[in-house]
Amino acid sequence: MVERLNPDILYIVFPPNSLPYFAAKYKKEHIDVKLIFDIIDLWPESIPILGNKNFFPFNFWRKFRDNNLSFADIVITECGLYQEVLEKFLNKQKSHILYLAREDSKIEISNDFDCKKLSFCYLGSINNIIGIKVIADLIKKTSALKPVDIHIIGDGENRDLLIHEAKNSGASVFYYGKIFDDARKHDIFNKCTFGLNIMKENVRIGLTTKSIDYFEAGLPIINNIKGDTEKLVDEYAVGLNLTEIGLDNVVKEIVSMDEKELLLMRRNTKNMFCTLFSVEAFNRNLDGIFKYILPAGL
Repeated sequence: MVERLNPDILYIVFPPNSLPYFAAKYKKEHIDVKLIFDIIDLWPESIPILGNKNFFPFNFWRKFRDNNLSFADIVITECGLYQEVLEKFLNKQKSHILYLAREDSKIEISNDFDCKKLSFCYLGSINNIIGIKVIADLIKKTSALKPVDIHIIGDGENRDLLIHEAKNSGASVFYYGKIFDDARKHDIFNKCTFGLNIMKENVRIGLTTKSIDYFEAGLPIINNIKGDTEKLVDEYAVGLNLTEIGLDNVVKEIVSMDEKELLLMRRNTKNMFCTLFSVEAFNRNLDGIFKYILPAGL
């Protein structure tokens, strides 16, 4: 297909890790083409298994990506964490971060809080990389101090386990299944105090899709993901990091928050979304990246 198209710019989004191998091969045969790699996930690093992955087939799988990054004119990563992981394979001058983006629904954020209880939201795939045990521990400790609801949007192989653990830990559970309508999702978000951005510790990811949905809705997060999300939560005051202050301190903080503090955190969250994750921000950043390879005047 690429041979037939004979492009001026070849923009490769991966995984799969085989794509940079074949794109690099094309670049070697067509040196004038501008090659852009856009890394949107890390495999095998994101496989939720403990221990070393430096053996077959993991090392072979990884080398498909790593050994061909140097052929790109530009490497874009979904988050800064990926650049840290791939540091020895990247040229810093040719490496850029382009955060995920989504349309702003423009739906009004609720200012109505019931501070007598805590309402958490879990959005997204309920699979084997989410931290169900951490979520259950959070609910157990908070429900000892205040009534707790959890609103679950999504589905997956661990759906029943999450519901069971949440109920056993003391939460009232509201399960909605998959929802794609923004207005309906926002109705649920507006009932909630925090979104849950919690995954297993050994998963290598800097930013989740679910977190951007939370941010767009102005919903602060309880987060245990390191890298970009941890830094953003700190810098913009859009939630609390379990990784930094620990579960017990997070529980103390969220239980003691009043309406004024929660509203300020909501505003911070929405403002951060507009600054970093809106379509306008994405287009502005991508325009800046393309200036590195396009001829002057284009």
